[in-house]
Amino acid sequence: MELGTYRDTTYINTRINPNAFGPSFTTAFRLDTIPSVPEGWFTVRIYSLFPNDENLTNDTLSVQMYGVPLRTVGYLDNFDGPVDEWMTIPVGTSPIVWQRGVPTGVQLNSAFTAPNVWATNLSGTPAANAVAYLYSPIIRFNNIVNSTVRFRMNKRLAGSGAIRLSWADTLSNTWQILGGIADGASPNQTWYSSSVSIGTVSGAAWTQSAGDTAYITHMLRLPTSFNYRAGRGVRFRFEFKSGTAEGVVIDNFEILPPPPAELELIGITAPGIGNCLPVVSGDSLRAVDTVSVLVRNNGGDTLRSIPFNISLSSGATVGPLLWPTDYIHLDTIAPPQGRLQPHQ
Repeated sequence: MELGTYRDTTYINTRINPNAFGPSFTTAFRLDTIPSVPEGWFTVRIYSLFPNDENLTNDTLSVQMYGVPLRTVGYLDNFDGPVDEWMTIPVGTSPIVWQRGVPTGVQLNSAFTAPNVWATNLSGTPAANAVAYLYSPIIRFNNIVNSTVRFRMNKRLAGSGAIRLSWADTLSNTWQILGGIADGASPNQTWYSSSVSIGTVSGAAWTQSAGDTAYITHMLRLPTSFNYRAGRGVRFRFEFKSGTAEGVVIDNFEILPPPPAELELIGITAPGIGNCLPVVSGDSLRAVDTVSVLVRNNGGDTLRSIPFNISLSSGATVGPLLWPTDYIHLDTIAPPQGRLQPHQ
């Protein structure tokens, strides 16, 4: 990557101390921010063209850097494109573990969508006692609420082998484990199974998986805190510790936006057991007690009208009742001015 010299104000300016730069002096010259960082691996070269310099062999420095891609909600990477948007970093003295390509292991030998995956070893068992991280691009949520992370994973973990998914925003860069044990979108899309240490962090993770025979879809609705990170992005990383089996292959990582309308009735909070009086007429339930229901807006749109119906096993029905026109007591955060915002 060509940046030009410090005298070329089109690219980089330098702020030089006005004092003379005397013999044997050593000082640091502060350079302006690189104006445009490319995605992926690139090289920064800094050099001097000082006139009449006697030794030109020590006038150039270079460093390899990684430009993290910036993406938004609706992101899908099946790892088959020409650009590799993920990067891997071993922890401590661990060897490089994560590899992108075609899996050819004994058991882990297929992709969810061919040909490529990210695997802890494309052709067999990874090095023993290795700890390595696989980092996603930066995802900006731009105030989109109720988004979901989804990916496919096939794993063979034995001994001390384990894997988890963590996240951090780009401002704090503080990594946190995403989700908890038995968290997930449904019983068939399970989240973590155990609590173990990976590197220096103890917490929830996937471990033994003798029953796994194919890819499993893992889904988790992301916390409210993801939705309002103005000016920030979020990165995800898979944290892996090798055991005595082949490890893990991952494919089709997605950040899904919510559907426009998705309403969840969480529970009936009233009438409770023992609160109802004997029913003596068709309307005695309404006369005696209040029907309360806990409701959550899992969609992306603000809801301004919700129809409800109430039915009894005897066959009696009430409704349709339309919130907020009809009086319905909702045992939840009071929707302001007849609106139920996403995530309320």
